[in-house]
Amino acid sequence: MKQPSFFDEIDAFGLASPTGNIFTVHQASDKSVYAGDGTTDTVYRLVGLNNDDDTHDMGEASVWFSSDNAGGLPTVTPNGIHEGKRIDRRRG
Repeated sequence: MKQPSFFDEIDAFGLASPTGNIFTVHQASDKSVYAGDGTTDTVYRLVGLNNDDDTHDMGEASVWFSSDNAGGLPTVTPNGIHEGKRIDRRRG
């Protein structure tokens, strides 16, 4: 019997390079999960949209950051993910 998983290499729904080599995981305050992959040097954003305890469905996994970005910023192997203090810029 296969162990249930939240996110793994079968999550090919819209992802060019699904992963099996997660180095780091962070759960954000909005309950989304960020997973840093060591093979593709990509950070994925994972959100369970249908309450089935995984992110295997369409639209639940997306690339949040990779070296293929508009600014050309490199992604060195993501060994840690941190959420900074939220700043409300609408307030003076």
